[in-house]
Amino acid sequence: MMFRDPAKWRHKYPKKEEADKPCDQTLYRAVIGSLLHAIKWTRNDAMTAVYFAATAMHRPTEEALQAALCIVRYLY
Repeated sequence: MMFRDPAKWRHKYPKKEEADKPCDQTLYRAVIGSLLHAIKWTRNDAMTAVYFAATAMHRPTEEALQAALCIVRYLY
């Protein structure tokens, strides 16, 4: 059985062919670096999510960037 996103979430995430496109590595590394700095001392509740997002630093995709920005929105 495959996992299906609820219909109300589909507009937030890129399509499959767009999800595999590489994104700007400098932007992705800046976002992840900021998140790592923010969770180090203040927000332990997002630590696991940020560490999983940081695993895509070697070749970030648009999907990984959208996930990192979702974490930023959560922390805000």
